[in-house]
Amino acid sequence: MCFCPGRCASSHLCQVRCVPCRIPGSVPPHSYFQAMEEFGTDKPDLRIDLRVSDVTALLSGCGFAPFEEGVVKAVPVSDCKLARKAVDKLCADVEVQAGQKPYWFKMDEKGEIAGGVAKFINADPARAQALTEALNLKPNTLVFLSAGTLTEARKTAGVMLKLLGAACEGHMDWERYEFCWIVDFPMYEIGEESGELEFCQILFPCLQAAWRSWKRLSVGS
Repeated sequence: MCFCPGRCASSHLCQVRCVPCRIPGSVPPHSYFQAMEEFGTDKPDLRIDLRVSDVTALLSGCGFAPFEEGVVKAVPVSDCKLARKAVDKLCADVEVQAGQKPYWFKMDEKGEIAGGVAKFINADPARAQALTEALNLKPNTLVFLSAGTLTEARKTAGVMLKLLGAACEGHMDWERYEFCWIVDFPMYEIGEESGELEFCQILFPCLQAAWRSWKRLSVGS
């Protein structure tokens, strides 16, 4: 579908309305950068209401080695009822799928940061308060963290978000489909290892045209 004309792409998308699920009337666009920052992937599942946040500046210098260099991403999950055993299993599943170890802490029912890497955060009350405000933490909130290069942290965060959304009650709408256009894919980026300009994406020459066509059809319907 990536290389077919815009009107053709839009018509194909319209045809999926026959499936027995709730489908929104409009398809929102997300830039590649926005998708990678908010979802950790360019194939986001918008049925999940969780989002990725960058907490590099807040956790750098906390004394926990994996956070000392590179990028740190967080996925907070409000009103989380997962037991410790379930949290440990999710950590193991994320590591298998992402190839990187995730970290975690929670804000317990008393409003205190506990578990996982909490001792490194609580060592500096100002840091703990800043993190609480940045992530809008409330009691019974679980926070998963990823660390590494930008690519590693994003990839791990994307896996965390996907698995947490499916595992935590109330954070994924299983009764609908949610489509989006991912646009503005970069053709080249600076390689993290080589430091040189590298080709990084398959070209999508008709994607913007398809989005504009779909928008015209949506407005006209």
